[in-house]
Amino acid sequence: MGSIRKGVLGGFMGKVGSVVGSKWKGTYLLRSLPEVIKRKNISLKCLQQRARFTQTNRFISDARHLVRLGFRPVSKNRTTFNAAYDANDTFFQFENDHVVADFPNLQLSKGGLSKLENVHLTLDETGVLQIRWGTVDIIQVDGEECMVHLFVYRDDMQYSKSYIDLAKASDMSAEVMLTDSMKGHKLHLYAFYCTASALTKDYVSKTSYAEISAS
Repeated sequence: MGSIRKGVLGGFMGKVGSVVGSKWKGTYLLRSLPEVIKRKNISLKCLQQRARFTQTNRFISDARHLVRLGFRPVSKNRTTFNAAYDANDTFFQFENDHVVADFPNLQLSKGGLSKLENVHLTLDETGVLQIRWGTVDIIQVDGEECMVHLFVYRDDMQYSKSYIDLAKASDMSAEVMLTDSMKGHKLHLYAFYCTASALTKDYVSKTSYAEISAS
């Protein structure tokens, strides 16, 4: 049963018949319950679309802590998750009986600042991965340092790891130790920089991409 808030003319929360009331970012919303459709024979196209949706959703879920920073400036009336989904959906396609990713075009951020340029990766024999980059648009905003965030995505899309506040943008380099789950695979790395002010202002860079074999 739904409950009315702020009198008869106010919004309500909960389920009333086929309608559900909720509140998001201070705004009361109404939505209808989804119609349950039972299908015994699901088309191949529908199964392929489900597979694409599942993999896109998994990618964004794995990177959710970074997505909340990287897509905040462009989310507006959407959640950061939905904004990230819309930006990445077309880069997951179903081919040859499985989902493939267009790794270089995946995005974890969509801001007004230029991306990290000239990203270079080196891996030593002890498993230390060093990331170097060139100049950035800004290194500080109102006394607050811009921080670099990193996401490592394994080539089979079955493992990932996030690094929040890995280094200052002004450091021009950072190091991470490869985990056992990363070794023996091709790794896709995504990096961007921003300040905590990115939650209210557009101090977020676009996403930089690089790859390296960890075999």
